[in-house]
Formats: sequence, C-alpha cells, structure tokens
Amino acid sequence: MRSQVSAELLIVIAALAALAVYVFNQMRTSSKKLASKYESAEQSIEDTIDELMSGS
Repeated sequence: MRSQVSAELLIVIAALAALAVYVFNQMRTSSKKLASKYESAEQSIEDTIDELMSGS
C-alpha cells in the first residue's frame, strides 16, 4: 500500500514538472515575440522622430 502511494505521488510530481516545463517554454516564447514587437515599434518611433527632426 505504501509503495502504491509513493508511485502515485511520483506520477503527480512528474506531471506537475512536465506542466511547469511547458508553461515556462510558453512564457519564454511569448516574451521573445513581445520583445520582437517592442523592438519593431521602438524602431518605428525612432524613424518617425528622425523624419520630424530632419523636416524642420
């Protein structure tokens, strides 16, 4: 009986670990996409400022 509880507990721990790895990878992918969008927006703003400064 005790070994069955231990085995079930190991299965639960393994499932939680797998879930944690999945969530971590999803968050990392999301943050990379957001960083890319931020860099693109930042470049666009800098280009707009350059245009405004050279136009005056």
